[in-house]
Amino acid sequence: LDYDAKLRSTYMRGLNMAKTNYTRVEEALAEGLRKMEMNRLLIIADTVSGKQPPSSHQEHTQFLKMLHHDLRNLQKAGKDPFEKGNFDKDEILKYLKDPTSISEEGWKKIEDFKKHITILKGEKKEDDEKLIEEQRKSQKTKRFNIKDKWIPLT
Repeated sequence: LDYDAKLRSTYMRGLNMAKTNYTRVEEALAEGLRKMEMNRLLIIADTVSGKQPPSSHQEHTQFLKMLHHDLRNLQKAGKDPFEKGNFDKDEILKYLKDPTSISEEGWKKIEDFKKHITILKGEKKEDDEKLIEEQRKSQKTKRFNIKDKWIPLT
């Protein structure tokens, strides 16, 4: 009992509580906000002067990930995006595997390929809408919990 009473008294006095130095955290936060503000002002200054701000590596990788995701979804749906366009499959896949080797000309090809994929995705949505409309028309007289092969009583 003496040990429990001693433990409770030390806990109540706060001797085991960790102390945090918030001044360091606040200084780091202020420094980060200052850097973000400076980057924002530099970008605004570049756009006003007419210079094109350089794209970051993170933006390029995000763009390529989205492209790869769309490409996989189209291939799962049964559409081959390389079939209709005049794009070299090996070259595009090489760019997706190694984004550091992409030149300015390669980025233009990739952007054109991305536009082509968005067009194909739009066609896919139209096909889905047609299928939905056909199902709505065929199921107007459909009854619940009845096999499709049975003839409706109407």
